[in-house]
Amino acid sequence: MFNRLVWTVALVMVGCSPTAPRNPIDTRADAALDVVADDRAPSECEAGRDCSDAGGPQDVVAPPVDAGAIACQADPACAALGQVCDRDRGVCVGCRTRADCAGESQVCTAQRCGRGVACTSSRQCPGQVCHATLGLCVDCGADGDCPADQQCRDATCVARPRACTSSRQCSDLGLVCEPTRMVCVECTGDNDCAAMTEFCGADNRCTPRVCVPAAARCTTAGAREVCNARGSSYDAANCGASESCRHGACVPRICAPGAARCASESFTRREVCDADGLAYTGTACAAGESCRAGLCVMQTCTPGASSCAGGTAVRRCNDDGLGYAAATACPSMSTCNPGTNLCASWVCTPGSRSCEGNTARTCNPDGLGYTASPCGAMQSCAAGYCASWVCTPGSYSCAGLNTRRQCNGDGLGYTPIACPAMTACLAGTGACTPWTCTPGAATCASSRARSLCNADGQGRTEVPCGSTESCREGTCRPRICVPGATRCAAGSTAVIETCAADGLVWDPAPCAGSQSCSGGACRAWLCTPGTPVCVGTTGTRICNPDGLSYGATTICGTGASCADATGLCAGWICTPGSASCEGNTRRACNPDGFGYTTTACTATQTCSAGVCLNQICTPGSYSCLDVNTRRQCNSDGLGYAAAACPAMNACLGAGACTAWTCTPGPTAVCANGAERQECAADGQGYLSVACAGASNATGACTSGACGIACNVGYGNCDGSAANGCEVNTLTSAANCGSCGASCAPANAVGACAAGACTVGACNAGFGDCDGIAANGCETDLRTSATHCGRCGNTCSTGVMCTASACGGRAVMELAVGASHACARRSSGAVACWGYNIYGALGNGTTTNALTPVTVSSFSDAVEVTTGAYHTCARRTSGAVVCWGYNPYGALGNGTATNAYTPVTVSGLSDAVQISGGYYHTCALRSTGAVVCWGNNSYGQLGNGSTTTSHTPVTVTGLIDAVQLSSGAYHVCARRATGAVVCWGRNTYGGLGNNTATTAYSPVIVSGLTDAVQVRSGGDHSCALRSTGAVVCWGNNAYGQLGNSSTTNSYTPVTVTGLTDATQVGIGYNHSCARRTSGAVVCWGYNSSGQLGNGSATAATAPITATGLTDAVQVAAGASNTCARRASGAVACWGLNSYGTIGNGTTATAYVPMAVTGLP
Repeated sequence: MFNRLVWTVALVMVGCSPTAPRNPIDTRADAALDVVADDRAPSECEAGRDCSDAGGPQDVVAPPVDAGAIACQADPACAALGQVCDRDRGVCVGCRTRADCAGESQVCTAQRCGRGVACTSSRQCPGQVCHATLGLCVDCGADGDCPADQQCRDATCVARPRACTSSRQCSDLGLVCEPTRMVCVECTGDNDCAAMTEFCGADNRCTPRVCVPAAARCTTAGAREVCNARGSSYDAANCGASESCRHGACVPRICAPGAARCASESFTRREVCDADGLAYTGTACAAGESCRAGLCVMQTCTPGASSCAGGTAVRRCNDDGLGYAAATACPSMSTCNPGTNLCASWVCTPGSRSCEGNTARTCNPDGLGYTASPCGAMQSCAAGYCASWVCTPGSYSCAGLNTRRQCNGDGLGYTPIACPAMTACLAGTGACTPWTCTPGAATCASSRARSLCNADGQGRTEVPCGSTESCREGTCRPRICVPGATRCAAGSTAVIETCAADGLVWDPAPCAGSQSCSGGACRAWLCTPGTPVCVGTTGTRICNPDGLSYGATTICGTGASCADATGLCAGWICTPGSASCEGNTRRACNPDGFGYTTTACTATQTCSAGVCLNQICTPGSYSCLDVNTRRQCNSDGLGYAAAACPAMNACLGAGACTAWTCTPGPTAVCANGAERQECAADGQGYLSVACAGASNATGACTSGACGIACNVGYGNCDGSAANGCEVNTLTSAANCGSCGASCAPANAVGACAAGACTVGACNAGFGDCDGIAANGCETDLRTSATHCGRCGNTCSTGVMCTASACGGRAVMELAVGASHACARRSSGAVACWGYNIYGALGNGTTTNALTPVTVSSFSDAVEVTTGAYHTCARRTSGAVVCWGYNPYGALGNGTATNAYTPVTVSGLSDAVQISGGYYHTCALRSTGAVVCWGNNSYGQLGNGSTTTSHTPVTVTGLIDAVQLSSGAYHVCARRATGAVVCWGRNTYGGLGNNTATTAYSPVIVSGLTDAVQVRSGGDHSCALRSTGAVVCWGNNAYGQLGNSSTTNSYTPVTVTGLTDATQVGIGYNHSCARRTSGAVVCWGYNSSGQLGNGSATAATAPITATGLTDAVQVAAGASNTCARRASGAVACWGLNSYGTIGNGTTATAYVPMAVTGLP
């Protein structure tokens, strides 16, 4: 950062003018182990001293500077306060002229904006004039209205510049003579201003550089600009045609802006080249889409799914769903099954024929099934074909005299059978008939006669028998039975015996097919022997062997019925009486469970769960579910699928999503003063809603919101419209003139009359120095440096007000090391106390000091910083001096020898900030570069090596730093962008780049872009964000990251419950922050009471240090913490073995203790 030079030109009434040179006001943030600069500059003119100068006394009296006024060099430094910079005095004020006040009715008086008094004549403006155009009382309307040594600017009297013919006549003011206008000015050229930090502007004022010469940046439009040599502005430095600007550098484009491509890591992600052509931004394609040639297109198949390619191959959908990979042929004797989309082995050879029972079947072309053709009547299946019978299956015929043939079971051919010996085939029956006799033998011609067998055995010569005889085998024999009588053969139901005609024998004969013998007669079967038959649907029984009766009934088991086709029990194919759907047809399971009875649903019905249901909507039609959702009738007509309308659409009429004509709900528009306008719920038009009135109020619409308008003299102070305007603001002390305007002036007694608050007598020690009743007696005359003892009594710059009297020197800055601490006074002197064995106190001794001692040999310090056992100070010239422990070269003077008084750092004359680490030191140069020296064991010097250096070396690649902070063995720097970089030891993540790898040159802290201050500790770091929040990263063993845990973090985490921090201070294992209220909170290690809350218990989240409400700076060391108070006093707490608390003892303190002798 840079230092600003402030010129003091306000002259006191007695003619005493400050003669001090321009004093640098340090606006930088602090360094290690924690320093913050004060923004107040000392003055060389002290009370009672004759300060008259060659220019003679002046009668221009500047308004007094408020206590705690913020130092400035330009308006931006005051913008956050809503103020402007009085550059003559270098402090923020309410206004310089009326032009700085907002509103036509505002005027600038005593550098404060206030409402002007209306007038029509100057008689109405005691001590002022009535401005003819403005109609207000003002200081002046022309130069003639001002004292002779003042001029009128924007209705305000301001001091005229001093006339001159030579710069000698301006030297007492620290100014130079402008030869053209011949008046004293701050500068006539850049050489009159602070080197490397300011330039001489067109208004002859030294103006802070707006940029570092040669620094580059990118504009919001993407153009590149380079800071000019004076640092006064940026000049255009356009990039090449194929380049874009990023971080101030021209970078070759990697893509054409707006060009699109598909992301390499995802088929469903599209990337579009950014407007600067330096990167791509990715977006996901919609569901069911994939990226091709930079466009999201609909997928043609389901990624990764298989399907049949013809009948002999399988194809796989590509991963992007936009096509198929090459088809894979199915193996030999297999086909792609469309049901599974997989290759399946043939169950038969395609085209082959076969028989299944009396059904001919042909193998389908895919080999996965058959096409069946049942054969007709009097046909049989053979070799896969149906053929007509050539004979009746089982019938007989003759194939010759001695051979008969039987028709085969399929009726398609014969089987020849040779007749047995001594038989012949009869043509009529095809039966082999035995000879009737042996040729030449005697046989019976009848039962009554015998005959002689013919030679061919087929004829006989008849010979009669006796009357009681019958012929048998050619012999007449006595009869044994009545001819023609019948009986069943013993042991057989299939044979019947008939008494032969001759009565000599019983002749057996089989009963005819489908008959059995019973009672001496062949009777027809009731059933086929051994065949099962069904008894209803619930049982089965088997036909007895004689075919004339059945066996016992067997009941079918659960889930089974008797099948008529087989007569056997079999498992159901469905549950009898159940119903299901097949397409849009209802099917009911038959009572036997072996089939279905089907009923087709009508055209306006849909089969669902076995029931034909009437459709509730037309399939595919649309309707509205509600104002934001339309629904489409499902394909079965039995329900809907709902889909939200797109953003800013409403469902109307027949289910159409229609774009809003307005946004539903309240608008920011009033229909009139008493009605608000509201967009209808469907976004298709506006409604007017009347605003309700209330007690002492009428309904009113403002910016589209209904409220109430209070009657004159009343206020809605509780914010509730329900009870109207409940307060009379003309008399209410709590709400005098307006709600919340309490007529209880600070430090005074007040009363409310006609809505105005008046101030009575001020309390002792306070004064109403601004004349504003609203803030009462706002000034503490006991401590105010601008109103010390009485209003307007200003102490000299750098001099404090104590007990209503000016005196003493303010402490401007604190720094705390491992076991010692230092303070920079407003005079430029430095005082230190504590451990001094290595000379860290800089007073030429090695004796520890229990109270502050002054550092030897210089008194122009503008900054002080501490390491573990060494100390450094930055001087007004930009040079740096150091003293104390030096084995690693932390003093930067090219040696390794300890120094007990200050020695100058080699080759450094333009430092704008310094920061000490444990055994190293760093400095920010005016160019934005950073140099470091000392111990480099962990790369903390940032030059890419681990080599210790006894003189400054430049940190690699860092040219735009604005603040830095050294920790024990690492360093962090804040860049102008709000980003933070760190380097050095990273064992616990102290560099914040999400690794534990030591870095020998700067690496970027992850996710941090709005830092306004950065601090480094032992192995952790913290940053104050622009929001007032604090983030920390690194070692968290004792909770020093403040996020309510003890888990190390390698990236920034937010400190719990801290949103109003204004400055942070970091120790070795603890952290602290100053809040806007002036309170100090700390967290982390607390073994020695360094958190200041009266205990020795570590805290993982912020806790408040006891008794501090006015801190303006907090600084932390190894086991100590110190705070600088608004009064200029200093308090310290923690370990005190070597006097680090500075209170004259060595007793550890667990709450803040005052440092002796400061200020």
